[in-house]
Amino acid sequence: MTLQTLRTGVFETDLRFLIPDDLRSAFEAGHPGTLRILVHAPSGTTVYVDNLAELGPQGGAFDPRWAAFQRLEDGSWSTGRVWPGSSTNLSVDTVERTEGAGATFACGKGTQMFTSPAFRTGTLPELGTQVSVDVYIPKNPPNPWWLGQLKLYYHDWPANLMTQPVGNPVELTGFTVGEWVTVSFTVNNPAIVADLQADRWGGFFQVELVTPYEATQCFGFDKLRFTGARYAQPNPAERLELPPDSGPRLLGFEVLTDWAAMASLSLAASPVVSGTSALRVPVQGYTVVDSRAFDSSELVGVTGRLGLEVFVPWGAQYDVQAFVSCPAAGVYNAYLGRVPLDTPPQGAYRHVGFDLAADVVGALTTSNVQCSWRLALNGNGEFLLDAMGFE
Repeated sequence: MTLQTLRTGVFETDLRFLIPDDLRSAFEAGHPGTLRILVHAPSGTTVYVDNLAELGPQGGAFDPRWAAFQRLEDGSWSTGRVWPGSSTNLSVDTVERTEGAGATFACGKGTQMFTSPAFRTGTLPELGTQVSVDVYIPKNPPNPWWLGQLKLYYHDWPANLMTQPVGNPVELTGFTVGEWVTVSFTVNNPAIVADLQADRWGGFFQVELVTPYEATQCFGFDKLRFTGARYAQPNPAERLELPPDSGPRLLGFEVLTDWAAMASLSLAASPVVSGTSALRVPVQGYTVVDSRAFDSSELVGVTGRLGLEVFVPWGAQYDVQAFVSCPAAGVYNAYLGRVPLDTPPQGAYRHVGFDLAADVVGALTTSNVQCSWRLALNGNGEFLLDAMGFE
């Protein structure tokens, strides 16, 4: 079972408890038992409990329309996007979780940061006055008097929203170690509320976890969702009838809103390799560029090789990496490869290529939605991206 922290004077409407597999097996076998709800509160406090119900296996009541990144089970959260120096190691644990098929565990010490993939706000079916996330507090902390602190931020760089705090930091000291707890942040920043209520592409969440430096610990994160006073997304995204050239426009970097990054992206009319524009990416260190979600039916001529034209500025440059995700096909942030950029030519376009594994080709040639590209540039200066396509 899990520990839930209650607030005074309000009804908590999203309290859920994971039933361990061995206990569920006992229930299903018909063994008699007793369900006990233990509440810790000051003397004289009245606590009302209502509407107790069993959900589907592993929290099956979690809205299936919600974005995959909210489940923290597909490996789509990443480090380095907001702070390349973060030493956090992320992994997905399929055993220790509160919902779905797995949970993301962050292993490290000191200040650790990791982010969700960029998403379209209009695809969130509901919003709320709070954002909650389940957190696993590891056993045997190096400093039992201070377990750490958790912060949540929201970004939408195309809308000039950068590192916007969501509520106040939450102190983890006082939570029971070795248990899952629910941590909530109040969404009281009008700029964040307005951005989430608009149908925009490019928003993402950032988690900052600060723990003792004495030893590495692994904290778990699962089921990011909106809580508090919940309401339907006022501007839901409509499924668009895509024109025939959607694939070339996306891969040709012709539409600025097709791509998002932790940088001020813009379109460049010159120099270009094909079409009318290229994507200008100001790079300082490790910079990730994410595409909008696309339907695999947008693509034509898929092969096992992906090409890209990269304008490499003068200076100390390192590499470009490529990734692809098609969650419905079981492809999660698949690594396509790395091409060094530390050799000539510089001050010009250079062609780079990436090999696609058979499962990636299969995902892109069958009917799958919510696929996305990710390109990671490591260097300094203004890069241009153009003419991505299959060879």
